[in-house]
Amino acid sequence: MNKIKKIFIIFSFLFCLLIQIYATYKVFLISTDKAVYEEKEDGIYFKYIPTQSNLFKTDAAIGDKLISVNDIKIENKHYLHNLIFDRTKPSTVVLYKAFDGEKLKIFSLELEKRFSNFDILFSFFLGLSFLFLIFLIFLNYLPSKTIFSFFFMFLTLSFISVFINVPFSNRLLYLSFIIFCLLNQISLFIFTKHFLTNIKYFFISYLIFGLTLISIILWAIHYYYWTTTLKVSDYRNLMNFVRFFQLSISLNMIHSIVIIMKKIFKLYEKNSPVEYFVAAYFFIFIILTYPIFYSLPIILRKKELIPFYFFFLFYFIALILMLRYKKRLQKVFL
Repeated sequence: MNKIKKIFIIFSFLFCLLIQIYATYKVFLISTDKAVYEEKEDGIYFKYIPTQSNLFKTDAAIGDKLISVNDIKIENKHYLHNLIFDRTKPSTVVLYKAFDGEKLKIFSLELEKRFSNFDILFSFFLGLSFLFLIFLIFLNYLPSKTIFSFFFMFLTLSFISVFINVPFSNRLLYLSFIIFCLLNQISLFIFTKHFLTNIKYFFISYLIFGLTLISIILWAIHYYYWTTTLKVSDYRNLMNFVRFFQLSISLNMIHSIVIIMKKIFKLYEKNSPVEYFVAAYFFIFIILTYPIFYSLPIILRKKELIPFYFFFLFYFIALILMLRYKKRLQKVFL
């Protein structure tokens, strides 16, 4: 490895690390009151107040209607999170006004961190471990179009794992998150095209990928527009485009798996069990599980079947397998 390449790799790694540290720092600054709210047509009501929260020590009670925080009128949970929690540091004392049906309650509350230290550090550990492993793979495998697209696919995943909890109303960080999602899908498309053997892409392949690009662009446009208005109607439109994005990347992932698995069967026909197993695991378990257990439930407005971070454990195993079976997988991924 020549000196220029070494300097480039070191610089790239440190730059990626600094981005992840900055995003993690921002997550530490998001606050919450830890209450569970019920949203009605006339506002939001306290549905549950944890006994271990600062809110429990105040005059707030289950069934009270939240009127305002720091004299900012709270009409729904969207207002509360994006106008207050995302913009207020933990340990900040704010003024709550609530109505119990008979009288107005006014009390001070010290906000708390939205995410525990464990949750934040765990996401940072995932991103850092992916970052470290993908650079190791990049250094150990021979250069090819497949390896480069694989590198960027997992590099963007390392960012996504850290950026997933950034403040939703932080325009810089959230738009960066959208860009990482875009690069990830582009990398998957290129990787699929070059994996194992080149095949001719059909019209449906480009149509699905084009749909993915359009959905991400519309997502970014509506997000930016919502940050300028902060209206509930614009927020709901934004969420519709988020679901459209989830649908498009699910189609893109499933389509990639169908094409790639046709190529993987060639390994089985050549009696290469380890290569067949690792490649099949990589695409069936870590790519197909995402649309089935996460994206599709979100599209149907249901709760995801498996927590988001669960999928990154599959990714971690895949990277370890690529390092463990490097010599035998050279011919698979090149």
